[in-house]
Amino acid sequence: MSVKPSPAAMAQLKKHHPHLYRALKNPTPGSRLGANVTALRLKKKMTREQLAAKAKIPHPVLRKIEEAHPASNPTVQVVEKLAAALGVDILDLYRFIDSVETIIR
Repeated sequence: MSVKPSPAAMAQLKKHHPHLYRALKNPTPGSRLGANVTALRLKKKMTREQLAAKAKIPHPVLRKIEEAHPASNPTVQVVEKLAAALGVDILDLYRFIDSVETIIR
């Protein structure tokens, strides 16, 4: 179940993570993937570099995924590597975004 973020949380997200703010305004599968990877990475106190190394994917690829860049079209293998590196099921990376507070901390 998805929880609607508070206006204050959305304002912080817009200020500090504009790409994720846009993702929440238009929650496509790619934007959900990016926001969930970011939230899980931050929850585990990992940097992008650490997650990219653990998942064995290039850092620029991870950046594009997290930012829901239009050119980002990760393969199933890349998503599987991210899920394994984050210790979650692949489906958790596509669930509805409900962790804004984790992202803005």
